[in-house]
Order: sequence, then structure tokens, then C-alpha cells
Amino acid sequence: MKESVKIKFNQNHLSSYDATSYEICNLGNFLTDDVGCFWPGWKKWALDPTQDSTTSNYARLIKEENYILIGDQYSEEPDLGPYLKITIEEFIKVLDQWEQLCKNPPKEVLITRENSEIKMEATY
Repeated sequence: MKESVKIKFNQNHLSSYDATSYEICNLGNFLTDDVGCFWPGWKKWALDPTQDSTTSNYARLIKEENYILIGDQYSEEPDLGPYLKITIEEFIKVLDQWEQLCKNPPKEVLITRENSEIKMEATY
């Protein structure tokens, strides 16, 4: 199943909308509310073997083996999710793509996920 979420860039404000699932919505909200276009510490956290979970403005992130689970820290049932399950390698790839988009902010980004592969398409 293909999932998607859109992110709108409006000056210094980012917002996600039109998500097709809670899981992909969690990724959109994590990027807009926690990563933004100026916080590089997420890669360091992902690669640090001593760190197994964290929370931020929106997200609760949990490491399980070679995966990162991205969920809503304000969920009524935080232990049950829904979580977006992504490999650490794909997580780093998403952050790298996001960093490149932020260098030349588009009007909108469409994020899609199919068969565990995440792609970003920008509209300028």
C-alpha cells in the first residue's frame, strides 16, 4: 500500500496535511514540528548505540534492533502506536533528503512510502 503526506513550506512555518495514514502522518509531523530546517541532532541520536528512545515537540522515537519507530508522544496509547517503523538507514536517508530540501525551500513536498521506501518530491 502506498502512503503519503504533504508538507507545506510557508516562510518560516512548516505544516503537514493530507496524510493517508496515521503512520505517515507521524513522519510528516516529526519533520515539521521536531526536525524543522535547523536541528541536525537527529542523525547523531539515531547512530548513537547508547540511546534507545527520545521525545521532542511532537514525536516519540524508539529504537528496536535496526529500526526506529516514530509515533505521537501525546497518543492516548503510546505503547501501542500507531508507529511508523523505519530502518535506521532509511531514517538517515530521509533526514539527508530533508536537509537538502531545506537549503532551497520548496512550496510543498510530497512524501510517499511504498514497500518501506520513502521518497520526497518537491514543488517549487
